Amino acid sequence: MTNEGMKIRGWLTGAGVLATVMVVAMALGSARAGAPPLAEIEAELTRAFGTEFYREDPHWQANACVACHTSRPDRQELYLRGDGNTMCTVCHTRGRASREPHPVGGVDSEAVSIPAEFPLDDQGKTTCLTCHDHTPACERRDRREKANFLRPAPTTVEMVAGEPELLNFCYACHRREDVEEYNPHEGQLDPAGAIEERRCLFCHSQVPDPEAAPSPQDYQLRKEMSVTCIGCHLLTPHAGAAEHLEQPSEKTMAAAQQAEQELGVVLPMDEKGRITCATCHNPHEKGVFPEDHPAGVRYDEDKLPPEVISKFEQMVRPGKPVRRDFRLGLPDFSSEMRPVSELKPERNMRLPARQGTLCAACHGAGGIDR
Repeated sequence: MTNEGMKIRGWLTGAGVLATVMVVAMALGSARAGAPPLAEIEAELTRAFGTEFYREDPHWQANACVACHTSRPDRQELYLRGDGNTMCTVCHTRGRASREPHPVGGVDSEAVSIPAEFPLDDQGKTTCLTCHDHTPACERRDRREKANFLRPAPTTVEMVAGEPELLNFCYACHRREDVEEYNPHEGQLDPAGAIEERRCLFCHSQVPDPEAAPSPQDYQLRKEMSVTCIGCHLLTPHAGAAEHLEQPSEKTMAAAQQAEQELGVVLPMDEKGRITCATCHNPHEKGVFPEDHPAGVRYDEDKLPPEVISKFEQMVRPGKPVRRDFRLGLPDFSSEMRPVSELKPERNMRLPARQGTLCAACHGAGGIDR
């Protein structure tokens, strides 16, 4: 933090809060008319607190009002920086603070019914503040219960015992049957072959250019790459998944880069150069990227090989305990336990895994060193 930022934080206490916030607001040229663009808000906060302003959480802090407000809020006006989205995304984007895998700008529809208790913008569209309420942080109350700032679900929402609280919260707007069946990896193209941008915004904060060759820092994901996937796939892990999410050795990285050149595929690492879910899995439908684009290479099995089905049936035979089979991706289980998910054909793979091509891309050329 810069010396200027440290002084501001020190001054924003007691009776000096109002005067200091007003001075900072005037010095930074903040204006109430209209919604400042994201870059303008970012520049203001950078001048006030330094280039890494987002590293110190302003929520629940009595002396950090200026991070979200251009002036001390009152009963008539909140003086928020920007609209209900830019105020939040200045920190909650680009790998800074946490991000939610939910697009904004939605409206009431046949499948989505937004409760009256959830505020919309002046165009009737959802914003970050539709689901999240930051006032408990300003009032410094209920921190443990309101850690994610979610608004209370309306009393009309039927809570289902045994389901996560967050999933029950989703049912405030979404029909239960739609939530259970929704798959953002399908329907990414419309009947004419054009990209369905709303599908992109499930994982990305902005729609990327499929013909560009960006680095991981340019993917504009709502969370870190692996965290974006785990948000939905935590309940369906496969053998070796956790062991792969780490920094590859120099030998492994060199082998992967060689495979990319020889096979015309991309095996992307995450923002910190670590192996991630998308290193092996392609989350995009065929056709999203041009045919000759390395990111467009994808392998899907039409059906399960007969030998895999036979082996699987032997492993789940009642009364027959078995050991973990890493190649099949099955967990340990016995007569009292069953796989956490049904056996399915390989899909969304960058290269075939069952026959070893995907593994050999990193390990077949001597990449493994343990």
